[in-house]
Amino acid sequence: MDILRILRWWLLFLSYGIVALPVCWLLFRRVADKGYSFARIIGYVGIAYLMFVTARLHVLKFNYTSVILCAVILICVETAIFARRKDLANEMISWFRSRDFLRHAIPEEILFLALLAFWAYLRARNPDLNSLEKYMNLGFLNTMLNSDFMPPQDMWFAGSSINYYYFGHFCAAVAAKLSGLAADVAYNLMMATLAPATFCAVFSLVYSMLSHRRDGRRCFSVLGGLTSSVMVCFAGNLHHFVYGVVGRILYKLNIIDTEYSYWFADATRYIGYQPPVENDLTITEFPLYSYIVSDLHAHVMNVLPVLLFLAVAYCFVLSSREKESLSEPTALQMLIPSPYLIMMGVLIGTFSMTNFWDYPIYMVVSLFIFFYTGWRRYGFKSRLWISTAYQMVLLFILNTVVSLPFTVGFESMFSGIGVVKQRSLFYQLLVLWGGPLLIGTIFALWLFLVNKGKTEAKPAKKLTKSDNNEKASKFTLKAFEAQDIFVLILFICGFGLAFGTEFVYVRDIYEDNYPRANTMFKLSYQAFILFNTAMGYAFVRIVDACKKRSRAILAYVGMSAVMLAMLGYVTNAVPAWYGKLSENRYESLDGIEFIKDFSSSEGEDGTVYPDYDAVKWIQENTPKDAVILEAYGDSYTDACFVSMSTGRATVVGWQTHEWLWHNDYGIVAARQAEVDSVYKYSDADEVRGIIEKYGIDYIYVGYCEHDKYGAELALRDLLALGEVCYESGDVTVIRLTK
Repeated sequence: MDILRILRWWLLFLSYGIVALPVCWLLFRRVADKGYSFARIIGYVGIAYLMFVTARLHVLKFNYTSVILCAVILICVETAIFARRKDLANEMISWFRSRDFLRHAIPEEILFLALLAFWAYLRARNPDLNSLEKYMNLGFLNTMLNSDFMPPQDMWFAGSSINYYYFGHFCAAVAAKLSGLAADVAYNLMMATLAPATFCAVFSLVYSMLSHRRDGRRCFSVLGGLTSSVMVCFAGNLHHFVYGVVGRILYKLNIIDTEYSYWFADATRYIGYQPPVENDLTITEFPLYSYIVSDLHAHVMNVLPVLLFLAVAYCFVLSSREKESLSEPTALQMLIPSPYLIMMGVLIGTFSMTNFWDYPIYMVVSLFIFFYTGWRRYGFKSRLWISTAYQMVLLFILNTVVSLPFTVGFESMFSGIGVVKQRSLFYQLLVLWGGPLLIGTIFALWLFLVNKGKTEAKPAKKLTKSDNNEKASKFTLKAFEAQDIFVLILFICGFGLAFGTEFVYVRDIYEDNYPRANTMFKLSYQAFILFNTAMGYAFVRIVDACKKRSRAILAYVGMSAVMLAMLGYVTNAVPAWYGKLSENRYESLDGIEFIKDFSSSEGEDGTVYPDYDAVKWIQENTPKDAVILEAYGDSYTDACFVSMSTGRATVVGWQTHEWLWHNDYGIVAARQAEVDSVYKYSDADEVRGIIEKYGIDYIYVGYCEHDKYGAELALRDLLALGEVCYESGDVTVIRLTK
């Protein structure tokens, strides 16, 4: 069965790509593979965005038919564009018919399917969605699939919509709706999709950058693309190498007294933990860790749109480079935005809806790109500052308009900017960022040394006095290739993100014990993506440029050693979470069967699972908008599994999550007290009032309720409120009498 599920899921993403191929070709016709690997991302995000906006405006209900209609709308828009530009249409058709297209498309699709099957196999070895953030993420999927319109109801705060960045989850919900698979199966397959889609996208971008160079060679382009893809998807930081490899060697040589018992999550909980630092516990995750533990969280859901943004930004640089040979535009011409700028604005708008932290990050990346391209064309003239400011304002307006359907009614969870009081130890920063820092620094130094003394002739037009001075100079950045500067920008922005958290942080509810944890988490995550995307390019450029064979070998071996040290993490992390691949631990892609462990008993026909069977009964026999009372609990516990697995709302769910989303512990505590009042049944009138206040339709009494309330659970009084509609073992579901 799982093989058929995987094939169905792959066909879905293949269909996404086919639908978006025309617009992808239009955007990326400057890219080597014409953006084939980005087509599935455009289709995946584009169709979901159309569905979201129409559902938010109550134009279309969120169902299978509406999603198909959104796909048809996207196809109609593409058709209208190419109908007006038949020259582009003929060029696109010729490309699709060419061997060059098949030479790129077939290997990339095979690679995507192979990696999808591999990650799906890993997920099926440990499919349970019952640790870390999985309750929240599966709950989001289920409540969205239950919703006709947006925003979806918060399954843990009945009567309120989700006040979190959930558009990435909505994209996954659209895929689940199209696939027809259960939400928990779609969750596991979505996680299995992120790594292969990321791998192919990074390869396409870096391969294209290396191919576009004047002396780019295919073998080096492939090597660079594969290196960056492997580093983004399979590398960690140097923590495993330092503590898991070097530390073990030193212990065996009796140089140190204590043997370090390595656990792969330690690489993401390092600063503040080794050594312990009070009130400065931090998080430094990266994609591989996310793929392994499989939290379908906002930061990992936005990786694909971020890579799409980087590809569009690169095409913006190429497009601007081509315009340098043209005469300076008039003031009116400067007002006409580039289609790449428009696409960048649209994508940053979706960042505001998916993972808000990425919004300011890529506004800054855009600023670097606009400034560089403007400087190349205008020099340090007034037009540089005007064009950069205009493009940034336009970018801001675009992303604001795009995100408006989401942001209306949304309440920020942030409380301002704080100044860091406790900074990381220097050696800790080297453990985390030593690899990118070394290769990035070597690349920057090599770049400036190799271009020292070079000049670039101005385009064929009348030279100004400043132009003549520039030509006469010994050094100019205009001698640099556009691809080199683009990669240098990635490194610079990565360093800013990695080390910026040593000075400031964003204040939130975690400030007392984890003041900069969330800030470091989100910023370092993007720093890792920028660093490792740039790393493969830098590696190949330096090796390829070495004229002496001995230097080329030295550079190749040295940088390879650094990257291999970072890649060693995967050899520990995968077995730690999924077991050794040689062991037969395959289960299935079903993600909620762990509920069977909550309560089970031997029946006449074998083992029965009261809580699990009750969840299935609720899914099949209750209205999707029903409110079901269940016991609340602390975050990261088994509490609230009914609302999580069914998408039916409950009065209050995970405590810390709701506190964060509403930035007010008082309203969470008030609801908790009301839930206690119902289960303890201290006052009949009060209980009736609470039931009417939240529109409670069912009361659930099962594993968590018995565990939480024990002897205080007033089951007999609760039974008097309605009729028993499900009963098995210690599990009772009561339908309330209205």
